[in-house]
Amino acid sequence: GRAENCLKTAGINYVGELVKYTESELLKLRSFGKKTLDEIVEKLSQYNLRLGMKEIDWKPRISVS
Repeated sequence: GRAENCLKTAGINYVGELVKYTESELLKLRSFGKKTLDEIVEKLSQYNLRLGMKEIDWKPRISVS
């Protein structure tokens, strides 16, 4: 979908990379708008994750796709 394409274009391939970004940083990405941001925030919340996390210690690499 749109969110996946925006993230891949930005070189964000894993959830561990994504959660280090802030909302404002993501909104600066090409073709990344409020609707895409809301979709990502909602999906992350299902896993008790959020944007702007400084440290995330996950052994498995979970793809954003």
